[in-house]
Amino acid sequence: MKVLFFISVMMISLQGVAQTSPQQGQPTKTNQLDAKGQKTGPWTVTYDKTNKVRYKGQFKAGKPYGVFEHYYESGKLKAKITYMTDGKTSRGKYYYENGNLLSEGKYINQKKDSIWLFYDERGKLSSSEKFVNDLNEGKKTVFYLNGSPSEVLNFKGGKRNGEWIRYFEDGKTMIKGAYKDDMYAGEVLYYHTNGKMMLREFYLNGKLEGVRIQYDDEGKEVARAHYKQGKKLEGKEEEAYIKEMEERKNNIQQQKQNGNKGTSGTKPK
Repeated sequence: MKVLFFISVMMISLQGVAQTSPQQGQPTKTNQLDAKGQKTGPWTVTYDKTNKVRYKGQFKAGKPYGVFEHYYESGKLKAKITYMTDGKTSRGKYYYENGNLLSEGKYINQKKDSIWLFYDERGKLSSSEKFVNDLNEGKKTVFYLNGSPSEVLNFKGGKRNGEWIRYFEDGKTMIKGAYKDDMYAGEVLYYHTNGKMMLREFYLNGKLEGVRIQYDDEGKEVARAHYKQGKKLEGKEEEAYIKEMEERKNNIQQQKQNGNKGTSGTKPK
């Protein structure tokens, strides 16, 4: 999240290049306006206090084109944005102050699009994410330092939706479940490192619902609890809930049996 926030701030700053007047940001003498008052040619904007280059690039009819470079106040490269000739597409590379790559990907109309790659300060790939219109869309994979996946999520419209799996570093499944609009949905399973089930629980509208069962590392049940709308049930309240669930289960089984009886003697015409 911190990396995404950093990039968003950077894009706002780079967009600001197209709105800076010659009197703002202490631009150099190269900063020119055309007859319509639009930026044209090379532009350089500096930090107010140090007068060091903050970002520089080229304009044509008020629109950026070619390569824009953004710098830390220390002088180290912070970002490099390359604008394509279509005026809509650009590709960005962002860097940590130590020089290692922070992220890289494509923009369409200055919003993240397609696959973006994010790295930690050591230069190791930390995640691969797909974007549409600046929002997560589709699969996101988070990686361990050894390069193996630590987590795989699915997104729709910027929210977690669909299957979600977290892995141990050796590749075995740690947790398996699903999301719906950023909330747990349905069954969530947790596993011991040996692959045996550790915990089984169910969610409805993001809240625990029904039976929650814990297992030891041999797969034997060691604890059981019941929940309703996220609340743990105890005493008579739990007894009544269990009875209600049993009656509901029996009714479903009875309906199935009656349905089978109703069709078992029917001959095809």
